[in-house]
Formats: sequence, C-alpha cells, structure tokens
Amino acid sequence: MPLLYNEDNLKTMKRLDDESINLIYIDCLYGTGRNFGDYQDIKTSQSSINEHYEIRFKEMYRILNTTGTICVQTSVKTSHWFRILLDEIFGYNNFKNEIIWNYGGQSKKTEISNKYDVILRYTKSNKYTYNTQYKPHTERSKKEYRHLYEGNMCARTKRGNKYYYSPLNPLGTNITDVWDDIYYLTPSSKERNSVNYQSQKPIKLMDRIVNSFSNEGDMVADFYMGSGSFIVSATQLNRKAIGCDIGEKAFNITKERIDKEII
Repeated sequence: MPLLYNEDNLKTMKRLDDESINLIYIDCLYGTGRNFGDYQDIKTSQSSINEHYEIRFKEMYRILNTTGTICVQTSVKTSHWFRILLDEIFGYNNFKNEIIWNYGGQSKKTEISNKYDVILRYTKSNKYTYNTQYKPHTERSKKEYRHLYEGNMCARTKRGNKYYYSPLNPLGTNITDVWDDIYYLTPSSKERNSVNYQSQKPIKLMDRIVNSFSNEGDMVADFYMGSGSFIVSATQLNRKAIGCDIGEKAFNITKERIDKEII
C-alpha cells in the first residue's frame, strides 16, 4: 500500500532520507491565480513560482536517487520559468526532454488553441532508468512496411543493386518527445466520472511515465497528487509509492481510489 500524507509537501519531504526516491512526478500548480474549486492555484508571476517551488525542488533533488528521474508537468505559459529553476537545481546537463503531451480537444474558431501540456524531464546524473515505450504504428508507417520478407512485414530500401529489409516491430513505434496518442479525460468519460477531480490526469499517461522511468519495486513519489492518478498507476504497476497533497479532498479521493481499487 502507498504512504499517503495530507499536509504541506515540504513536511513530507523533510522526513524522507537522502536519495531514497527513484522517480518523482509532479503536476504543478500552473501559476494561473485561479480558484479551481478543488484547489487554489498560485499567482501568475515568476516570483510567486520561484518562491513556492525553489525550496521544494531543492528538497526533491536531495531525496532523488543518483540514478533517478523527475518529471514536472506544467503549462506552456509557465514552463520556461520552471526550466530556469530546474536547470539551476538539477543542472543544465541533466535536462533530458521537454515532452509535449498533445491531449487534443476542440479548437477555437478565432485563435490558435493551446492543446498541450509540457512535461520537463530531468535526471540527477548520466546514469538513469529508461525503459523504451511504444505506440501503435500509424497507417502511414504500416504502408512503408508493406513488403514481405522471411514471413515478416518489412520496409525495403535499395543500395546499389541490392535490397535491404527492416522488419516491422510488433510492439509498435518507439515513442518520441511528442505524446499525441493519449487523450484528455472528457467530462463524460468513465474514468473522469468515477473520480470527478478538476485537474485529473488519465491513468494511461501516468502508466507511460511510471513504466518509462522506473522499474518494479522502485520507490516513486508524487507531492502534488491531486486526484491520485499517479499513485494509482504506480500501485498497479508494482511500485512502492509516496503521495502527498495539502488538500483534504485530494487526499480523500486518492485514498478511496486505492482502498476501493477505483481506476
């Protein structure tokens, strides 16, 4: 069972040992200044983000294992401020990806719509966990692998007078830093209706993060757990997990999802 705390995450982190966490994921306060009902976001300014997060990122650096990874999810409007902080604390050379979660949805008629979140991925050293993940082949890539060779669908290239064949990977296509195959939770989706939390993230997204950057038996943590999707995913994927949220509703929802196995 995961360890869950209903308190300021600084208090939770300060009780954890140095280098005891293999993967940290946080879905940041986005700096909108808005009250979302389930939580109050901090003000939209670089100073307010620095004031709130600098001390917390330093604690995360302390407790992250030397082979660990941190993933910080935020909005396109504030991601540059987070990059500056994370570069200073985790190191510019330890920046690995600015993952684009292109979650889709309806577009505006009068403006270009923002339809993605940014997930900033940093490690603590040049030795870290990464397990290759795949997404289904597109129809376009399937057409490229239309040739049959030794019983396998293959792409064919010609060099001089000789053909070379590359078999189609049955697992799918290696993912890139653009994740456009995982969609946001609509108000009518079963997953959303069973939990009903304002900023709820899909389990499929959390599964990809957990599977990519940790192994079974690893200790993982989410210090802004909200609806608890990361904790649910980690538990189902046989990781040891620590979750924290200062909001009582978030704590209770997460606990209920774990106790009643609500996905």
